[in-house]
Amino acid sequence: MKIIGIIRSAEFSPNMGEADAAIFEAVATRLEADGHTVTRLTDEQFLNAFPDDNPTYDPAIEELLGQAERVFTMSRNDSTCAMLDVVERFDKTPCINSGRGVSTCANRHQIYAMLKEAGVAQPETWFGSLYKDRWPNDPEDAYSLSQRLPYPLWIKRGDGHSQVKEDVVFVTDVVQAHEVLKDFVRRGCEEVVLCQHLEGDLVKFYGVAGTDFFNWDYADPAHSKFGLEAHNGPARHFAFDAQALQERCQFVAERAGVPVYGGDAIVQADGSWYIVDFNDWPSFSRCRDKAAEAIVKIISK
Repeated sequence: MKIIGIIRSAEFSPNMGEADAAIFEAVATRLEADGHTVTRLTDEQFLNAFPDDNPTYDPAIEELLGQAERVFTMSRNDSTCAMLDVVERFDKTPCINSGRGVSTCANRHQIYAMLKEAGVAQPETWFGSLYKDRWPNDPEDAYSLSQRLPYPLWIKRGDGHSQVKEDVVFVTDVVQAHEVLKDFVRRGCEEVVLCQHLEGDLVKFYGVAGTDFFNWDYADPAHSKFGLEAHNGPARHFAFDAQALQERCQFVAERAGVPVYGGDAIVQADGSWYIVDFNDWPSFSRCRDKAAEAIVKIISK
């Protein structure tokens, strides 16, 4: 098959650039070893395949895309995701992950609702607007929310993927919360998510829906984007039903359109678990080879 792979740009790989590049290349080289032709593209190159109002339109890239039988992508660029949705819906070219799915994972409101609909336990979560004079349908003002919520809690960017350390912040009181909210406003964010902090073991999970690959392990500071795992302390290895976690995650991944997925869960002393983060295509740093083999299977089928 002729396959296009779209690389994740550096802005969406904070402190994980080498690891993200490694899983991408592990997939690409395995596909090539199996006899497929893989063309690697950046976001900018991929977007040059579309002529409308595009001064850098490249007919050669459009032709490549027209010939492609599969697209696999680690991109989190909004424009790329929008055009991937067009490619999948109108050209009927399978995209792994789908542009729609990646956009869903970037929108914390949407992924929260999807997890809730699937019956997945999550921390108590509130959505807050960063505009004092908000529209009637906007979430409650984040400053007002922060006055009445229990602490400690997490404040997260609500309108896109986390790109810098300041996009996910642990706060212990309302004074800290207001400083964090001011920083979000300064950086042009429109909405934040405020989440209950849960005590327990922080578990990292990785999966490829449509295969039997599912890996979980306790958080390791050596494989951390921003070092936030320290707020949960050392793992105490509470027993829990990992099979149930896998089944729920696979269900959500398929429903969201992100068969290549990962995330974080908190396991409490009584064995209950809560998903606190669900993402498209993680770096798979601790299980790269097995993950790459599973990803190749779903791209090739």
